Amino acid sequence: MTSEGSARMERHEVLDPRRGAADGTSVGATHPALGRFLARPDSRERLLILQAPGGTGRHRFASGWLAAGGEIPGTDGSSVSSRILDWEHAAGEPQAFIELVGNLLADPHGGRVAVVAGPTVPVHRLAASHACALAGPRAVMLTHQEVAGLGGPDATARAFAAAGGWLGAVEVLLADPDNLEGAQSAVLSPLLRWLAARDPERLAAATAFLPAYSQQTLEAFSPDLPGALPTVEELHALGLLSRDDRGEWFMPALVRNLLQQVFRDEDPDRASALNVAAAQAMADTGSVEQAMETALQSRSWNRIAELLLEHWVDLYIANAQLLGKFVGRLPRFLLERVDAIGVAARVAAGAGPDRMVFLLPSLEPDYARDETAHRLKKTTTRLYRAPDTWALTMGMLELSHLRLAGHFVESGHAALRLRQALEKVTTQSGVRPVLAGFTELQAGISLHLADRLPEARAAFEAAAYLTRDGVNDYVYADASGKLALLAVHEGHLEAARDWLARHVQPLSTVKWGHPMVARTGILARIELALANLDLAGAREQLDLLPEDVDTDEYWCAHARVLALVQTLEGQLDAAASLVVGWRQERPYSARAPLAERLLTEVFHLAQHVTGENPPVPHWESSPSLANLEALRCLRTGNPDEAVRVLYRPVRTGSRNLAVADLLGVLARTGALPETADEHVLGAVAEARARGAALADLAGLHQLGWTPVLHAAGVLDQDDVARLESTGMTVTSLSPRPELTQREQSVLDLLRQGMTRRQMAQATFRSENTIKAQLSSLYAKLGAASAAEALQQARHYGL
Repeated sequence: MTSEGSARMERHEVLDPRRGAADGTSVGATHPALGRFLARPDSRERLLILQAPGGTGRHRFASGWLAAGGEIPGTDGSSVSSRILDWEHAAGEPQAFIELVGNLLADPHGGRVAVVAGPTVPVHRLAASHACALAGPRAVMLTHQEVAGLGGPDATARAFAAAGGWLGAVEVLLADPDNLEGAQSAVLSPLLRWLAARDPERLAAATAFLPAYSQQTLEAFSPDLPGALPTVEELHALGLLSRDDRGEWFMPALVRNLLQQVFRDEDPDRASALNVAAAQAMADTGSVEQAMETALQSRSWNRIAELLLEHWVDLYIANAQLLGKFVGRLPRFLLERVDAIGVAARVAAGAGPDRMVFLLPSLEPDYARDETAHRLKKTTTRLYRAPDTWALTMGMLELSHLRLAGHFVESGHAALRLRQALEKVTTQSGVRPVLAGFTELQAGISLHLADRLPEARAAFEAAAYLTRDGVNDYVYADASGKLALLAVHEGHLEAARDWLARHVQPLSTVKWGHPMVARTGILARIELALANLDLAGAREQLDLLPEDVDTDEYWCAHARVLALVQTLEGQLDAAASLVVGWRQERPYSARAPLAERLLTEVFHLAQHVTGENPPVPHWESSPSLANLEALRCLRTGNPDEAVRVLYRPVRTGSRNLAVADLLGVLARTGALPETADEHVLGAVAEARARGAALADLAGLHQLGWTPVLHAAGVLDQDDVARLESTGMTVTSLSPRPELTQREQSVLDLLRQGMTRRQMAQATFRSENTIKAQLSSLYAKLGAASAAEALQQARHYGL
């Protein structure tokens, strides 16, 4: 060895742990990471090469490793058998240093040697020359568990979040949690000196602008820098990343802030560009919340607007309340400048802790004067010519505005336009399944509230198909619950049960919005219970909903089941009052076609349960109302009119169709409970098998059919008990009069408008005989005139 090399070694050869650590960390205690390192098989080698930044307790670590070998360095250097050697710079010939280490190791009784190396020295040349344990920053950087062993849980959690595995800064913060300046000083110089040599292009430092770390995020991060960004493992090896208690990567706050500040001080434009690139990377990898936070911190308003409009669906699904908070942090000029942002703000404003609180229209809807609606339609019309994901976002915001403003029919029209645009996007360029599914879901809601049930079903089914198999449980759970309720509204009870079975598992994974997503499924279960006259089961499900009707978009479905329960429990006046009250309190939202139909159906059902028989208005537009009107015609003895009613509107749901066919058999045969034959009883049984519910036989129960159907085995004892437990008034039709052949002949002539003389001439009878036969006919029909006789004949189907 040269004398120069020997002198250089003398300056660095010994560190007394009782005097203080060369890198500024405390001494006298074992390095917290040493135990982890000593578990490595190579830790038993006589040579340790430790290349790590200062501030990590590297000398303390080396001293502890020497002590683990059984020998402690002396204080005067005169009888030292084990040594800590600093190799900070590669000045001069590295071979001389390598030879010196070799001389120390040549003595088999000379003990261990620890080399603390700087960032630029060629440690691998030393490692190639001598058997050793080679350790980098990962060896000395503390883990979460190691920091947790240094103090109380709250203090160590804060210290680890701020300083990560940097021992010096951790110790400063544990001694004084408010001493952030001291902790930063413990990191500042060591970190910058380390990275100046290890990251000259600042590729690793640029990743400090990312708010979260994964390999996927790093691959999506595309700043304008020369060279490829390091991987997660490479950042960890540099000492920049640590793992939290959940095993997730993070960059300590002190390190992030320090590196970001260096960029801002030296190149503000580059720092701004890195912020934008970081926000885009987070958005591209699904971390939209973090992307928005990153953009807000840099006050990149245009980018914020783009992120909000491109990814509000992701934010809404994750937690719409967060969406509301982000929108609330936007400057007023941005909210006022863009219609879409303003609509998004209105939607987000309704986000509560666990569900959306919708504002019902408070002003008379006037689509012709709604300037926002017309601007949105103009925008979407233009975008739909060559649609993309931006067009879908604008389309959904258009639907939201129309529904919030009470334009339910127009919202249904807009939903069909949006679905056509989505089909084009999917065919031409593709779209993320979650965005496509959410688009279909929103279109389905608009169509459902517009009472366009087949078209709504198609949209909901598409949403469920796109998000099935765990693609997005939120959208699938919402779509399947709405499909169950829609199936009930269409009269497909078995389909409703099937969708409810698919609804349970994905619903269990929904966090924010769970009560809102669960609601339509609960309403469907109540409808199914009521269809089976299971009032106890319906009440049990009702307990899962708010006690009173709130402002959920499906409030009318909730209102319907509340009124229906009271109707079936015999509280008929209360049920009717509820419907009247809702229409008065919600005059504009009650005009939604679905709301209008559901409230009308339950209101008229309550009237007919009492046994009253007023005509059902507007039955031509509703299969349920038409069936109710046909039943009314049968109750009043007018089977011919019942048959006419059964031809329109067209029955589509299996339930409505089965009930209509049953009423048709009763109308055409004129069957009464006491005259029912096997054909009629078979028709009742077939109707139940084809989808008619027990509640659909309530009309027959009112006419006295229940004992007959029970005796024939069509109803069991439980069915009978449920029918008898309702508040329905049991009445009966008066029997149809039996006419003689002569009386029937006179009735036919009366229909032809003949006088008594004309009848006598046509039948070759005297006028007195005709007069007697007419008197007998009038008596049997309960009529006082020819007109009344003809009306009663129609009533009885004669």
